Amino acid sequence: MIERFGRRIPYHGGDIAWALLVLGFSISTIGRNPAWKDDVTLYTATISVSPDAALIHNNLGAVYLGERDSAAARREFLAALAADSRAFVRSPRDRSSSLLGLSAVANAEGKLAEAWKLADEARILMPQRSEPYQILGALLGKQGDYDNAEKMLRRALQLQPSNAAAHINLGNVLQLRNDPAGAEREFRLAAEFDPKLATSRVSLGMLLVRTGRISE
Repeated sequence: MIERFGRRIPYHGGDIAWALLVLGFSISTIGRNPAWKDDVTLYTATISVSPDAALIHNNLGAVYLGERDSAAARREFLAALAADSRAFVRSPRDRSSSLLGLSAVANAEGKLAEAWKLADEARILMPQRSEPYQILGALLGKQGDYDNAEKMLRRALQLQPSNAAAHINLGNVLQLRNDPAGAEREFRLAAEFDPKLATSRVSLGMLLVRTGRISE
């Protein structure tokens, strides 16, 4: 979160962590229906038979992060890193996801320097991936460095125009830089790319109220 004139504007450096870690895992459902009770049960059951599945540790860490269980999230992201280090063929994407997850944990705990270091390591590992720039931009925004935050967020969108969280954070930065029209454009794009993401609509609604368009 960042503050200006006593008003708190949400940043999504943490929120994006569990969204970006949904990496397209699929599994046969034959004889496995009990494991689908919830995500934790599914991933835990999968890890019990495939303990070196880094992607599943990452997904479980993302679920715990979404539940605000930082200790459990950190444990799973570290387990994913360890699993990847043992793999015959290592996965830069899995490793970068683990680093971003750990960055989000550090961010949630207020350890911004550690969060930056981890996200930047993920960026170096996969420089063409959008999410590290999104998180680095969010961290810069939290520290009030809006010029460089905007640069990072625009780079994230250059790499992935559909990155809804980057659009929201860029909208927040543009508000703080007195560009309500630009902020509105970013919030609307976020809602278009991810209609289920409530934050984009909340941010847009707050902007409309501040600009006197209450009926909208």
